[in-house]
Amino acid sequence: TELPVFEFVHDGMTKGAIGLNLGRNIWQHKHPVAMAKALHAIIHKDATPKEANDIFNDTKNG
Repeated sequence: TELPVFEFVHDGMTKGAIGLNLGRNIWQHKHPVAMAKALHAIIHKDATPKEANDIFNDTKNG
């Protein structure tokens, strides 16, 4: 499941992170576009991990 990655990123952002280094989690993922959209939502739109997971699933299945 991708939820632990989304929780990790969300936690970092709430603690003041200004960036992240998750290239392999995106580019080597079976659904890189869905991962990028979900992470974008956390970083730029303050999405929760669950919201990001929903975005991931909607994009992946869409």
